[in-house]
Amino acid sequence: MSIKANRLREARNRPPPDQPWIWITRELIESDAWRMMARATRLVVDRVMIEHMAHAGSENGNLVVPYSDFVRFGVHREVLPRAIADAAARGLITVTEKGRASTGCDRWPSRYAIGWLPRFDGAPALNRWKAWRPRSPIGGNIESSTDSRTRENGGNLRALVRNPVPAPSTESRTGETRKSAIAQYGIPYQGK
Repeated sequence: MSIKANRLREARNRPPPDQPWIWITRELIESDAWRMMARATRLVVDRVMIEHMAHAGSENGNLVVPYSDFVRFGVHREVLPRAIADAAARGLITVTEKGRASTGCDRWPSRYAIGWLPRFDGAPALNRWKAWRPRSPIGGNIESSTDSRTRENGGNLRALVRNPVPAPSTESRTGETRKSAIAQYGIPYQGK
């Protein structure tokens, strides 16, 4: 390929000069933290990225996004606290300063940082999203719950396959056996 063709290809692959943009790597997009997020969580991350671009990428860690902005962007107010908590747990955003409900001139909004970019004060990116793993249906991190059960069996993973955890009993008239078995395995009791 000629030098002219290389320069032309490089010019086409640069960020647009008249549009704000943000770095998102392939590793991030392929990560469990990114691929498995719910729609509301994705909207929260997208809205924080928009705020980052509105400040020319110079205020990461000091990004103010009030609840009303999230709601206008499409996140339902009822799920907003859970979506923010989920995005923070995944390491995609960080709540650098927790806000509180306020109005008028005494406003106290939360401040956010994008988890894969360096901060405005020079602190490096935390990249906690790399360590995030999906939770198992009975609660807890899949890897950590498997590891703890493996440790209980002397490090023998095959013992888990041969001797799986018994299902909770449902044979009691009073329900006490079921309640205690369900509590033992970390499954919340739903009544009945």
